[in-house]
Amino acid sequence: MTDQVIHPAQAGPETENSLRDAISGLSTIYCYAVGFTIEEQAVYPRPSERNAQYDLAKRAERIEPEKFPLVLAAGEEVFTEFDERFERGLQVIISGLQAERNRTTEIEE
Repeated sequence: MTDQVIHPAQAGPETENSLRDAISGLSTIYCYAVGFTIEEQAVYPRPSERNAQYDLAKRAERIEPEKFPLVLAAGEEVFTEFDERFERGLQVIISGLQAERNRTTEIEE
């Protein structure tokens, strides 16, 4: 989506939705990046310094595994491998934007 720039001279009724979609997509990615960064900085307020509140072993002690097995398992996924999770989430957003653009293009044709 971001690789297709709409030149002002090309603006017209058919580009209005494209511009709206591009702005919506950019805004979504921006908010995702900011929110993800805030979450990561809560876990690691300084590089390589993990906030004790997010210690996985201590967290596991507070969770009843019989009652909440998925909550227990989610800790490893939610509070580690931030770069990988960010990339995966960003790809989900981009794929969704591309799918929506393709769906909209098919409807217009």
